[in-house]
Amino acid sequence: MMLLMESISVRRFPMVLLRCLWYFIFREEEKEKQQRHSINIERKDVFGKERSMFDIKKEVDEMYEQMREWREDFHRHPELGYNLERTAGIVASHLKNLGLEVTEHVGKMGVVALLKGGKPGKVLAIRADMDALPIQEATGLSYSSETPGIMHACGHDGHTAMLMAAASVLTKHKDEIHGTIKFIFQPAEEGGRGAYAMVRDGVLENPRPDAIMAAHMMFWEAGTITIRKGSAYLASDSFRIKVHGHGGHGCKPHECTDTILAACKIVTDIQMIVARKVNPQDVATVTVGAIHGGSKENIIPEYAELIGTVRTLKPEVRQRVIDGLHEVCKGVCDAVGTTYEMEYEEVCETVDNNPALMELFEEAIKKVLGADKVLEADQCRPGSEDFSAYLTTGIPGGYLWVGGAYPGEKTPSKNHQPTYNWDENAMKAGAAAEVASALAFLNSME
Repeated sequence: MMLLMESISVRRFPMVLLRCLWYFIFREEEKEKQQRHSINIERKDVFGKERSMFDIKKEVDEMYEQMREWREDFHRHPELGYNLERTAGIVASHLKNLGLEVTEHVGKMGVVALLKGGKPGKVLAIRADMDALPIQEATGLSYSSETPGIMHACGHDGHTAMLMAAASVLTKHKDEIHGTIKFIFQPAEEGGRGAYAMVRDGVLENPRPDAIMAAHMMFWEAGTITIRKGSAYLASDSFRIKVHGHGGHGCKPHECTDTILAACKIVTDIQMIVARKVNPQDVATVTVGAIHGGSKENIIPEYAELIGTVRTLKPEVRQRVIDGLHEVCKGVCDAVGTTYEMEYEEVCETVDNNPALMELFEEAIKKVLGADKVLEADQCRPGSEDFSAYLTTGIPGGYLWVGGAYPGEKTPSKNHQPTYNWDENAMKAGAAAEVASALAFLNSME
């Protein structure tokens, strides 16, 4: 210790002391954060001390035709947002027929069902989203959407069918389950608000889950499950910028304050925020998806509007983008002579998978599907998911990606497109992963 002290000059000692103090404070904060989201898992056997005796893959495979029937029915009759009377009704009816305790109209149109195992234990929630998208389908499938302008273009029809099948299989073996499973069928994932509505309506109470999971159809090959230990999705925000000016005749722009010019300049200058204000090693995307203004070629309007989205991974980067938007808008409007107002909404937070939970799920899924069917993603997805609403309450979560590409398909169809489709065999792997993960979590908990 004396040698250490002698090696540090008197002038540098205060700085060294401050660094040491910062280190210990930071370490304690990290410990506290980890404790708040920690899970105590008994890892002697991934399916618990009393190994489940039924063949998960076999029983899920036997549900395949029923899953297809459900999925294709939902696909023919897609519903948007909270307008899910038909879809939610079919889900609730099935869960009631299983003998589960069912609550409807949670978060407006959500359905929640409780499966109480034969032995006491923890609580796991499994969530599936049910809503479709406002897209005109162009797949040519025999079960294409019969509702003009609406289609299931993000796999939610499959998510719903998979969880219905998982509920069927798990209910058959409820006596082998240590604890409770809460099945959550959620409305309005598209737009990022349905999960928040369910949370506000008490979906995470009575009982409160010890962990929560979800699965989403993705572009990897059907039959595979992809995991990520850490951040899976970015935070998502939306903004609306309204530009106000003095309109007039198109032949006399010098007598006007041009809102169209200002709006277009804002669109291009916004990209400087990411290019010059954000560290290249950080993640940030700013996109203007709509611009409205004017009604005729020779009239400079008094009003123009921009609507866009922001995606970030770190809170400090999110704030840098928000500040940058104001800086760009003020600079442009000051130069052109217009004014602006901005509405900014933080829609979804990041989806951060719990590493310990994901390791447990990974081990369980490998035992059921085979190690070669479980992949690991090396980076966060650029999209966003309101599954984060459940995680921000402090409940540890795990989000799985279900491969949906046809074998040998070189360019799998992408979601949110009119031609989006996927291999229905994917549902077998997805439902099996949900069943295996549920049993592993509940029967492996201390």
